[in-house]
Amino acid sequence: MKRRLIALSVAFILLAAAFMLVSGCKKKKGLSIGTGDTDLFSLVPEKASLVGVVNAKKLAGMEVFDKMIKESEKDSSNKVLTDYHQFILKTGIDPKKDIYAVVVAMMGQITSGLKDPDFIILANVKYDPKKISELMKKELKGYQEEEYNGATLIRYKDDSDDMSICLLTDQVMTIGKPRAIKQVIDLYKGKQGKSILANDKMMSYLKKFNFESILTFAMDFPAEAKKVQDAGMFKVDLTKAEAILCEIDYNDKTWKGYLELISLNETGNKQLVDTLNSFKGMAAMAGPEVGELVNKMNLTASAGSIKLEASIPEELLNKVSEKMKEKQQSMMPQEPTPEEGTPEDTSKSKY
Repeated sequence: MKRRLIALSVAFILLAAAFMLVSGCKKKKGLSIGTGDTDLFSLVPEKASLVGVVNAKKLAGMEVFDKMIKESEKDSSNKVLTDYHQFILKTGIDPKKDIYAVVVAMMGQITSGLKDPDFIILANVKYDPKKISELMKKELKGYQEEEYNGATLIRYKDDSDDMSICLLTDQVMTIGKPRAIKQVIDLYKGKQGKSILANDKMMSYLKKFNFESILTFAMDFPAEAKKVQDAGMFKVDLTKAEAILCEIDYNDKTWKGYLELISLNETGNKQLVDTLNSFKGMAAMAGPEVGELVNKMNLTASAGSIKLEASIPEELLNKVSEKMKEKQQSMMPQEPTPEEGTPEDTSKSKY
């Protein structure tokens, strides 16, 4: 394998978090994520502006993962499949069996120009610390060890970015920015700082979620966007927006979920939903499949939020996808074909 471990660890732990992990969201007292003795929420710094959780156990049980692997096996040049198998071979970690829970968090304010955010990925995983340590020494570019608060911080370069990994316990590893990883270590050692569990505002959002769903996340609304947005045809008052919540699930061949904007602006919320519903009606005229899709979405306003809820059968999504492909193909320029019976051009002499 030519790529360094980050191309495997981050790519596959993130990719696994999105497509192929197995999550063991074991029930404990209060709100917690992970198996074993360590609650992953207890390792997320208090000031995190985004916290996401993936229940990959459901994802692994879906047909899409096995279908993707089977389709990839037909193509010997498929790099995703090659990297996937190489990842298992080199690390001894099978994302389908050995990763039990994943939490992703970002620290600091979310801004439009954010280029290098402090973030962490916490994985509750079954692995061999000795094997992973040896692999990191061999694969990581700019590998350096730094002792911090009784833990070993592995620093390396991912392209030009400073990154770090810490094998915190024999069940928990974390990947992210060095400063953020140090906060995780401080929390684990119990020597300084508070976790997200002490952030009443963020916890009030997280407690709304059903972690049996495939994906859940809560994020602070960007401070720079808290203003009246002039969108040309209409204005959007976001001055009192506080957070964005999302939950996505899949049951009975149907995708379900919601996206909610927490905004304490009853009048503004109603005005925005009325406007969006009018656009929803216009979109429904794009075709019967699109109309059916739009009708599966419901926008509502309350004194405290705007909520988009959807329940969309997988079959309908496939129909819309096929229609989009047909439309794209019909818009592609056709290569001219020679007409039958066209006389040969004799304007140029053969001699």
